[in-house]
Amino acid sequence: MKISLKVVLSLVFVLGLNFVLIAQESDPFNYYVRYQPVNVQNTTDTVYQIDFCLLKESLSNVNLISEVDVSVGSYKGAHDIFSYVFILDSEATLPNGMSISSNESEIVLTIGEFLPQAFYFSVTLKTLDGTIIGPVFKK
Repeated sequence: MKISLKVVLSLVFVLGLNFVLIAQESDPFNYYVRYQPVNVQNTTDTVYQIDFCLLKESLSNVNLISEVDVSVGSYKGAHDIFSYVFILDSEATLPNGMSISSNESEIVLTIGEFLPQAFYFSVTLKTLDGTIIGPVFKK
């Protein structure tokens, strides 16, 4: 059985391309963390309000998201600085300094005020049917 060089090269290319596509799998959704300076009297340090901004365009169906679990840690995967589960479309009162808002392009989760340091962030989503999406990590 003779196999041509063209067939062998084609197979190598297809298998190699498949591996590259698997290796470059992207996060299931996207968000960014926004720091906003807050004026605090009687301090020399700048305090920042931290917002998690979930990009709606990166969510397959934003209406199916029921919970957003946000964590702030001192290393990847940690939640030693802050952790909270936001329940969307809930009438529950949030703790002081926290809020949920939404506009056409993003869901904004305000988690409060923090002194600047090297934070590691993670967000995990939960859908109405209980499916867990994530976590997605950022530094």
